[in-house]
Amino acid sequence: MKSHVLALLLCGATLGAQSAPTDTPVVIRVDAAALPGAAPAPPGATVVSIAGDAFHINGQPTLKGRTWRGHRVEGLLPNSRMVQGVFDDLNPDTRSRWAYPDTKTWDAARNTREFVAAMPAWRQRGLLAFTLNLQGGSPEGYSKGQPWHNSAFDVDGSLRPDYAARLTQILDEADRLGMAIILGLFYFGQDERLRDEAAIVRAVDETAAWILSRGYRNVVIEIDNECDIASYNHEILKPARVAELIRRVARTTVAGRRLLVSTSFRGNRVPTAEVILASDFVLLHGNGVTDPNRIVEMVNDTRKTPGYTPKPIVFNEDDHYDFEKPLNNFVAATSAYASWGFFDFRRTDEAFDQGYQSVPVNWGISSVRKQAFFDIVASLSNGPVLDPRSLTTDLPFPMAAVALPRIPDRTCRVTDHGARGDATTLNTTAIAAAIDACSKAGGGQVVVPRGVFLTGPIELKSRIDLHLERGALLLFSTRFEDYPLVRTSYEGGATVKATSPIWAKDAEDIAITGEGVIDGSGQAWRPVKKFKMTENQWKALLASGGVVDASGANWWPSREAMNGAETVKALDARGGEAPTEAAEGAAAARPAMPVNEGTPQFRDITISRILCRGAGRAVMLEGLPEMAIRGIVLEDSRMSATRGLATVDAENITLRRVAITAETGPAISVRSSRNVTVDGVPYGAASRK
Repeated sequence: MKSHVLALLLCGATLGAQSAPTDTPVVIRVDAAALPGAAPAPPGATVVSIAGDAFHINGQPTLKGRTWRGHRVEGLLPNSRMVQGVFDDLNPDTRSRWAYPDTKTWDAARNTREFVAAMPAWRQRGLLAFTLNLQGGSPEGYSKGQPWHNSAFDVDGSLRPDYAARLTQILDEADRLGMAIILGLFYFGQDERLRDEAAIVRAVDETAAWILSRGYRNVVIEIDNECDIASYNHEILKPARVAELIRRVARTTVAGRRLLVSTSFRGNRVPTAEVILASDFVLLHGNGVTDPNRIVEMVNDTRKTPGYTPKPIVFNEDDHYDFEKPLNNFVAATSAYASWGFFDFRRTDEAFDQGYQSVPVNWGISSVRKQAFFDIVASLSNGPVLDPRSLTTDLPFPMAAVALPRIPDRTCRVTDHGARGDATTLNTTAIAAAIDACSKAGGGQVVVPRGVFLTGPIELKSRIDLHLERGALLLFSTRFEDYPLVRTSYEGGATVKATSPIWAKDAEDIAITGEGVIDGSGQAWRPVKKFKMTENQWKALLASGGVVDASGANWWPSREAMNGAETVKALDARGGEAPTEAAEGAAAARPAMPVNEGTPQFRDITISRILCRGAGRAVMLEGLPEMAIRGIVLEDSRMSATRGLATVDAENITLRRVAITAETGPAISVRSSRNVTVDGVPYGAASRK
């Protein structure tokens, strides 16, 4: 049989503790026929590339054109740690630990077969990438010792044919599905299976040659998992020298193609400057990071590292979840424009369905934890996205479709009407002029660009989308005189209130969109109740200034704010008291009035991603006996308030993934309402009393 010789062009191939890479190209010749599998194959269908700090698949940025919860996600690579896809145990003394619960034996072929069978469901839910490792990861989740033998490399560094055959199945399916693979080569506790540094180098060279010669273009390399773990045996895999292997892979080419490459460090660590400089993308781990704000700090610290140039930042291991909370490590990473990876292992006393790292693995989306991860991935990724029509179909009762605002394709910029984003100019008149001009033209998008735009109340009009671009801050004035008192309603009752920061009257088809921030300056208005604070917090608040009312139970930011509230009480048609449960019931019990042109109508409103703390009432959805409030969707929100959510004279109400905590009374109260759907509301999110 004629031997196929594969030439790898490699720069800086000299390796050693004191050596530095050179620019002199050398050629390493690898006998392709000696590698596991067939001779060189044609290029694969899926191509992963990098442009700046963004990943591309097949020439297009991932998640093209998408934003998620106000954050840009185009170019991110949502991923999961699935390192055991080619797992086997060559130690007969430990092999029985991984027996399947049904057959009572371990089966490496079954493991890979079920892995491949599960991949379409992952991709269908929006997963774009996963991490494999040729030496796996701890099959126990975390382990002190690793007596098992799981390595795709023989003692001399050559690639084992059985592992290569299983790897081929996974890479072929990923290529078909359009998925990327982060392929780790070494894992601490298993690198000792290779006898010396020469074997490590051979393993790196043969793996790169094998991937490139077989035409895979959807594989990126992670040299070793957490290179700063002290238990690595080989110095070349440790932080001081691992960049040598990164550069070795990066400078290896076949037919003009090379592999993208990086390595990872322990959780809560930022890679060294040398590793960041050598890598095509930066791998971070979130293990040990319980505060999501630290995730953002890690990303920022990476970008501040000397030598960093724009390149993707990817968390490909994090075992902190809290997906039901508004802020978690996934959200924090995404907000900092870093990809995030799910690390799930089976906890003590958990069953076979739990975890993706603990062997044997159920590779399906088979647990609440897995489902929660794939739900959040699906919400941002190019997998299934929630269709508003799904909220009103397949219900036990008929419900009208939720209508989204209809905004004409027209743009009006507030700066074209005199607005200035300098944080000092009061832009109330300029913003009103932009909205008025856009409204008179038939409606459209009123754009607030990057900058800090100080303003008083903003009145929206029909068919207007108030759009805040990324970097825009709409800052509401703290001057009370900018908010005249008006007669309005509160929870169904007539009252007197200061003009709302954003308001509308007799309007329809209204939207507020974009990646900017709206700051209502509530710190100038809102009181703080003593009973909600600890003694030390209350003392610190008093020391900061402000005044306390006569009862001693409420702190106000200023005497003007406190006196203003008293003035409103004196003018309030209800005598200043917020409606009680009994008052709400009395309002609901009043007879229906004739419907005429003056009858208010509220319908087809979607409210999402609201975080509310300390309100008197979480949400009040109240229509009139003669005209119900209709088609309201509240989703992906978390609220804590004195009283919970209530609906009165309401129809076609949908609550989806909403957590409500009420200090008194029920978390959700439904009266004189029909067609109310509660979906994904955590059980137990109820009152404290």
